[in-house]
Amino acid sequence: MESVKSRRVLVSDVKGARADIVHMRTIPVLTDSQRELVLQFIGGIGFLCVMALPGLIESFPWPF
Repeated sequence: MESVKSRRVLVSDVKGARADIVHMRTIPVLTDSQRELVLQFIGGIGFLCVMALPGLIESFPWPF
């Protein structure tokens, strides 16, 4: 589940500064199941907003 990212950095040593590539191992904050639950929650909130939209539109007086 880890991914490796690489980045060009400026490294300084006794001989002087030089450009080098540093490899970093990253660990995601959420697991796959947690990510799926967050997406389901966001989808549920979006669904409720879409369902409430017609009632909100009909509550305005017509014509403006």
